[in-house]
Amino acid sequence: MPEDQTLIIGLFAVIFVLLVWGRVRYDLVAFGALTLGAILGLVPSDDVFSGFGHSAVAIIALVLIVSRGLSSSGAVELIASRVIDPERPLPLHIAIIGSAGRCCQRSSTMWPRWRS
Repeated sequence: MPEDQTLIIGLFAVIFVLLVWGRVRYDLVAFGALTLGAILGLVPSDDVFSGFGHSAVAIIALVLIVSRGLSSSGAVELIASRVIDPERPLPLHIAIIGSAGRCCQRSSTMWPRWRS
């Protein structure tokens, strides 16, 4: 196996272990892996930060910010307390959550598609 492939597999293994271990924040693990990949020459220096220009990066960042805000405000617990009832049987819980997911999916397909 070529040296580059060995380094990449080793880097992925270290990333996997650090993410599963959970003691280091995922954004620091990702940034450290990107930096180490650039230092080792696995990522061309011109392309190191080119992935941040993709619109999916902004969307994921916004989702993380909104979910943190909802969690910190207590909105998630409020909704969960209304939806989850310990007396309700499990199949009914599954039906309620499945229906809510289906409604969310249908409403998201009704929105107009923005073109980039």
